[in-house]
Amino acid sequence: MANVINRITKQYLKSVNTPDYPELDWIINPVFIPKCDIKYMVVEGDTVREMTIGEKAVIDYVAPPPEPTLGEAKVTKQNTIKQECTRHILKAYPDNIQRSAALGIYSIEVITEMTNFIVECIAEENRCYDAIEIAVTIEDVNLVTPSFPQ
Repeated sequence: MANVINRITKQYLKSVNTPDYPELDWIINPVFIPKCDIKYMVVEGDTVREMTIGEKAVIDYVAPPPEPTLGEAKVTKQNTIKQECTRHILKAYPDNIQRSAALGIYSIEVITEMTNFIVECIAEENRCYDAIEIAVTIEDVNLVTPSFPQ
């Protein structure tokens, strides 16, 4: 019986039947197993070692996300403003109230007030869309901020 570690996966097994683990794929009775995450283990010949700080940094490096193009930034900002507009309208006039108004359950004054509010919100959304469309830099796109009616 022996302890073995796989040269590729670094799977460590204790007290195994040695003939079942060919030395081509496994280190039999390794002298040292570092106490680190498997991703930081390096097999060199018949030895296992822990990576250096520099090697770990390469493994752990996460590239920053690519900068969006101007077109992507515009689409993202337009979608965000559309969602903000929808949330703003639904906060003031939830869907059930809008449906009831459409059925004529509310007075004409309430319906007119709600309709004017929604029209003003959509006009502000459209103003923002237009500002985004003429933006020439991503910074210009990010500066577009809606001012929805209260």
